[in-house]
Amino acid sequence: MLRVAGQPLPPQGDAIANALDLVRRYATSEIALKLPDGSAKKLRRNVLGAEIDRARLAKYIEEARDASSPLRRAHDLKAPGAPLDIPIPLTLDADIAIGKLLDLKAELDTAATDAYVDLEAKQLKPEKIGHRLDVYGTLARIDEALQRGADSIDAVVEKIEPKLLASQARQREVRSGPRLLRDPLLARSEIARSDLQFTARGVAARRRGGAPRPDLRLQRRPSVRATKRTDIASRR
Repeated sequence: MLRVAGQPLPPQGDAIANALDLVRRYATSEIALKLPDGSAKKLRRNVLGAEIDRARLAKYIEEARDASSPLRRAHDLKAPGAPLDIPIPLTLDADIAIGKLLDLKAELDTAATDAYVDLEAKQLKPEKIGHRLDVYGTLARIDEALQRGADSIDAVVEKIEPKLLASQARQREVRSGPRLLRDPLLARSEIARSDLQFTARGVAARRRGGAPRPDLRLQRRPSVRATKRTDIASRR
């Protein structure tokens, strides 16, 4: 038994015409692009620029019906008695397919979001992973799926990791005290200030070849009155 696009080829009538009809149905049906979040985006194959190579299809049918052909003998040796799946001679118009996938990319791409403090709820909101559709990688999978007669593929999607995770923000909150969560504006300014001071001290230390110097502004300086008393006592 012969199959075209997963459907049995009717034995009666013109075999090539019947096969062409099955391929046309397949070319106008949908292929599902599975996304990382579990959802799927369906696109019609002909909208992606799928075209039928009729000459190749006719050649495949003739070889499959000829018991002495290399295609038929290889199949009978590998899986005798099993249905023979005719290769689907579909080609993609690259310009049309890339244009449709670029439209889909603009719809699906999402930027990564860092963890942040919600000013109204006064709560730490977790980070969100971003996604970026790989147009050419997805196109290659679609082209391969067309030859097999597959109805779905896993889209090639790149993950974008956020820069600040909720766990990192919590560690900073523990070091800075619970006051930060009660005052979200202070939390953001404190995180930014600590990062800036740490980076500036590290750069200065690397230039000198030593450890970061302490912040002299935080050290208590003796008052002028105390200095004068010390000088008078030393003179006596």
